Amino acid sequence: MTRWWWLALGLGLLGCGEDRPAAPGPDGADAGADVAVPDAGVPDPVPDAAPDAASDAAPDAAPDAEAPDAAPPDPCAAPLDFMALAHPEGDGYAVDGLTGDVDAAQGSCGGGDADATWRFVAPTAGTWLLLVDDPSPGYDPVLHARSACADPATEVACHDNLPDELRARVHLTLAAGEAAYVFVDAANRRGGFYHLVARPIPALQREDPCDPNGLQNACPPGDACSTVDGRCAEDAAPTLGAVRVSPLADGAVEVAIEGHDAGRDVVRAALQLYARGQRVVIDPARGTDTWLLRPARSVLGEVDFVFGFRGVLLRPLPPADHARVQLRDAQGNRSPWRLVPLTAGAVLAPGEACDAPFAACAAGTACRLDGKARRCAWLQAPTIVSAHVTWTPEGVGCACRPATRMTASAGCG
Repeated sequence: MTRWWWLALGLGLLGCGEDRPAAPGPDGADAGADVAVPDAGVPDPVPDAAPDAASDAAPDAAPDAEAPDAAPPDPCAAPLDFMALAHPEGDGYAVDGLTGDVDAAQGSCGGGDADATWRFVAPTAGTWLLLVDDPSPGYDPVLHARSACADPATEVACHDNLPDELRARVHLTLAAGEAAYVFVDAANRRGGFYHLVARPIPALQREDPCDPNGLQNACPPGDACSTVDGRCAEDAAPTLGAVRVSPLADGAVEVAIEGHDAGRDVVRAALQLYARGQRVVIDPARGTDTWLLRPARSVLGEVDFVFGFRGVLLRPLPPADHARVQLRDAQGNRSPWRLVPLTAGAVLAPGEACDAPFAACAAGTACRLDGKARRCAWLQAPTIVSAHVTWTPEGVGCACRPATRMTASAGCG
């Protein structure tokens, strides 16, 4: 924290200031929603009555001209020169900075709040790690980079933060003297002080062992460090095959998704329900509309798989006629959404194998272990093999003792 006090003194920022309110999201939209549902169309307002054409009275004075809205800030008008302001640190360079007051740019993985723009020119050719380290309290950094400052389509990297840490990093592969524009952004509408580090790291090839946090080495472009085996693997979004969503009794559903993931790290699915073309809201107070599902059997390490889920979503299950599903992997990649009609699930007869996570046993039966396999078995009440009751009248009350064999107990009196 000492660094931030000295930096604040140097920048003359220890004076009083007003808190900056959070920027509101669009009407009726959850800022964290995956896909926004468009609001119902609202008719244009009815104009005021037209002035009386017969009146020849001139207005007292011409209305004041309204000042045009201020132009949004240009993040590329004067980017900070990293190498000119940096000091050596370890085998790289570092600067201390403060995010701006106004949002100027946004990355594909987040941000869009207070930010600062840096122009980084690689001193030597290779792969460079740029890391936002040691942010001030309450500041959740996002880091994104472009090859052309003013063109979001030229984004080459974007990163929110490391697991369980408020640090963000990107990898840039550059020739000596080549420039990239790095945006130090914020994820929580609150910026702050930060320490920005740039240092060269080894570049790896596919299947090479790698650092999952990407601080010691970097997988090749298009790859990521797999959470399955700690090796560089293709960083591609999962794809969907056949999908089935079937409502069951008592608020439960069965979900079966055929999927493909080159990175072999799908960890969950997202599910939304629709009724007559409208997304079902689970919690109106919070605008929640998505369930995140974990598979009944892990599919980590599998390229082609069936993601199965069977469980209770909500009691009672809201009326719905369609469902929308999506697969998500450990790197944050997401498949396209798929909208499917709700269908009846396959019902298995007593004695049939029920190993598949999306198999449903018939009413009155349940999936039970039978030796080494699981089969649908009738649900039956327990039966009494033998019973023994011992009663000892000692003082007030009594003592009941179970027999050594299966015992039916009753109240003592």
